[in-house]
Amino acid sequence: MSKGSFTRRSALRAIALAGGSGIGAAVLAGCGETQVVTQEVVKVVTQQVPVEKVVTKIVKEQVAVEVEKPVEVERVVTQIVEREKIVEKEKIVEKIVTVEAMKPKPSEIKLKWWSFPVGLAPEDLFIPQLRAFQENNPNVDVDFQIFPWKDREQRMLTAVAAGVAPDIAYFNLGNFAAFADLGLLVSLDEYDALQEVPLAEDLTDSANQAVRWGGKIAYAPVLAHVVPPAYNVDILEQYTPYTKENLPQTRDDFIEAAEMMTVDQNGNSYGESGFDADNVDIWGVVENLQTFHSKFALDPWFYSEGGEFFSPDGSELVFGDYGPQMENALEFLYRMWNSVISPADRGASGAPKFPEGRGAIIPQFSPNGIPAFRKDFPDLNFTVGPVPMGSVRRMTHGTVAGYGVFAQSEFPDEAAEFSLWVTNSHNGPDFAARLLFATPRKSGAEVLLEMNPEPEFANVMANMIYPREEKHPVGATMSGQVLPLWQAVVLGETSPAEAFPEMVSIAERLVKEYQESLPT
Repeated sequence: MSKGSFTRRSALRAIALAGGSGIGAAVLAGCGETQVVTQEVVKVVTQQVPVEKVVTKIVKEQVAVEVEKPVEVERVVTQIVEREKIVEKEKIVEKIVTVEAMKPKPSEIKLKWWSFPVGLAPEDLFIPQLRAFQENNPNVDVDFQIFPWKDREQRMLTAVAAGVAPDIAYFNLGNFAAFADLGLLVSLDEYDALQEVPLAEDLTDSANQAVRWGGKIAYAPVLAHVVPPAYNVDILEQYTPYTKENLPQTRDDFIEAAEMMTVDQNGNSYGESGFDADNVDIWGVVENLQTFHSKFALDPWFYSEGGEFFSPDGSELVFGDYGPQMENALEFLYRMWNSVISPADRGASGAPKFPEGRGAIIPQFSPNGIPAFRKDFPDLNFTVGPVPMGSVRRMTHGTVAGYGVFAQSEFPDEAAEFSLWVTNSHNGPDFAARLLFATPRKSGAEVLLEMNPEPEFANVMANMIYPREEKHPVGATMSGQVLPLWQAVVLGETSPAEAFPEMVSIAERLVKEYQESLPT
């Protein structure tokens, strides 16, 4: 696929077709992407120590001696006076050479870092990391800026087209491919190989695949998001044979337990004689039909049947080969929506039913919801369970997010170094722990769990091998486009066999439009 020259018009069209409108926040399942309408800019600046360089040429002995002698100066950093050490270097060259003027290092390297709200104030999350980095890199000036989630792709693409892109920006699995496929991101492989604990060796298998485009590392991941089910333990143990230590393992176990926990006001469970569907006291599943994208409610069941939308590298649409798997997933959704989910919750969030004891399972639960439950409902007895096993595999929705470097950067080496430093095996888990996300690094799991004593978080980490989200540039757009079709299935307005060809047609059209929009 030829990428050719890059123009403002073609860039904006490509990103629009690739899902530039973004994906809104979902109840209890997302990646911290709550839309914020304010902009906060924080700038941390340090000054480089001036250095006097002296170059001496010695011809008589047919050697050239190069001496670099920093001037002894004093600087003030956070009110601590430090004295620079004098360092002398000699380089002996075994033949006569012409000594050219050394290319001066920029007196100040300026990096622009764009990120987005992720749950904590910048001064609590980002600024301590910035200060720590710049203590070891005093010649680097990092201009940190935080923007709203809304229209973030358009904001970045417009900056690229105008030639004023940031050096470093926050990407996730749902949007990075739209930039990487256009050649707008720096490959981090050569820089990663120099790290103490390289990403290529340390990432979980799912994260390692997630951050690559064209086989290369496109961004350095700092956190991962996985959404296994959450169970109200009191309801589970009262109405089913399952316990907190013995949770449903398969998809069939999951739906059967949900039906047992769908109980009317007389104590009858769904399917039992006398069950009153018009007077249900407890619903087995808390789910929301209209506001959840396909990636939350449909895709995990499709994946668990062995279905695929795109090839493993994310580049080729293969959806049309998985009709039986999609029909199976749609049939399962139809059963779930028409037996264990409150009809009243299909147009509005039913999430409050769970902590109030009127809903038994949240099928796609974000770990970000754990501290809120602990605070607001201290007596709630809940647990995070294993991802249900479909007929082929376990699979849930999830994402991986981190920092990539734009190819327009004037200082790509320093920008890459910063991106890998802020996401390394210590800083990355620290970042994730404070946000109650999982870490994509195998070496960071222990660090994260030590920092986060929440007992349920160990269960979240146990599901880290399962998160999945489509990374093709139109993957996010496709989820929204096919939503009405599977909604029609679960509402009984069409059949799975009728819906699937239309879903494939939409996917093919989106991919074709994207490919045609690329620069030539």
